[in-house]
Amino acid sequence: MLPVWPKYAREAYPDFTSWAQDPSSNYFDPEKATPENPRWLMVDIEAFS
Repeated sequence: MLPVWPKYAREAYPDFTSWAQDPSSNYFDPEKATPENPRWLMVDIEAFS
């Protein structure tokens, strides 16, 4: 078995699945979570050995 290490494949970007931007969510907060100033970010990773 070879060890596999993660590396960033892309810089952080706004989390499009964020419930903080969903008006139907109990956690919706338009004052703190906007597309220009997101509260949550995601990154893409890929494996390499």
